[in-house]
Amino acid sequence: MEQLSLKRCLLVIITALCCVSFIAVFPGQYAMASVNDPVTILRKSQDPVKTLDKMSMEQKHEILKYIDHSSDKEVNNLFFGKDIGSNKTQLQSYPASGYYDRYFASAKEKVACVIQVGISGCKQGAKDANTASNTAARYFKSSLHNGKGDAFRHCYWNALMTHHIGIHNAETIATNHEKYSSGPQREKRMDLANNKIGRSVGKKTKTDSQALTMSKNLANKRKLVTLK
Repeated sequence: MEQLSLKRCLLVIITALCCVSFIAVFPGQYAMASVNDPVTILRKSQDPVKTLDKMSMEQKHEILKYIDHSSDKEVNNLFFGKDIGSNKTQLQSYPASGYYDRYFASAKEKVACVIQVGISGCKQGAKDANTASNTAARYFKSSLHNGKGDAFRHCYWNALMTHHIGIHNAETIATNHEKYSSGPQREKRMDLANNKIGRSVGKKTKTDSQALTMSKNLANKRKLVTLK
């Protein structure tokens, strides 16, 4: 038993010495690997969101892996300032605050959007979400949760995004919105179904006005998915 323990100790020591020797012989390569790590780059950036938007696809994929294995608070701290929690007013003095929109449910959703769609596309998607929300409140104010108004909102939102940023980006943003939300599964299924119908509306129409008319008709004729 003592011999076995001694062998293990020697193995640990030899491994440690090898690592130290490598760093001593190739200090530049070791430092370069650390400096070029995407997360390290973002931690040092004055505007992590803008820096992320300009990264290579390989670096962005590394960040996607990072956010999938991190808590939303950790992602929030990295991109939008430390210990801000859900108090968005603290973001006003932070460089990235201009890209942060109340529509995005979590920091993970926002970062995934920047990686997969880009800042301008994310801002347009958020703008379209606000337009759809305001329009739903105007026409269907009594059924905004799981009813016709809710279904209309998702349909019209996706139709608008399809017009403005393309069907692929529209699907990415809408799907991520459900992926990173904490709502019940049946509500997510409802939203995903109406999102898909909305993108179809976007393909069939040429103007936002036409998309609005078609989305309203679908809602009024009960052609959209509801839970009420």
